[in-house]
Amino acid sequence: MVSASINKAFLNLDVDEVIVQEYVAAKEWGVAFCFSEKSILVEYSSEFEGVTSGTVNPFTALLPTTCPRYKKLEQRLLKIHAQFGSSDIEFVNLEEPQFVQVRPITRDI
Repeated sequence: MVSASINKAFLNLDVDEVIVQEYVAAKEWGVAFCFSEKSILVEYSSEFEGVTSGTVNPFTALLPTTCPRYKKLEQRLLKIHAQFGSSDIEFVNLEEPQFVQVRPITRDI
């Protein structure tokens, strides 16, 4: 399945690059908008790609917070923000967060 998708992408002359990511098992999928150390908007869902595709009403959290549920995610998002500045960050799992994409914020939210 993966090789067929890659071959199809390369047959499309309008495609310059293909990114292949390792699959990460997850209970939650989400996105965080790190505007500053004091302003982080997190949206997540238990449905795969639901948040990024806009097909679900996600759980929403504003960080920083004292809620223990977000402690590890918040700590790691702050490290990413310190390194890259304001960022749009896709992640999986709240308990043991893993980050699958980091990019600059490209529009006002």
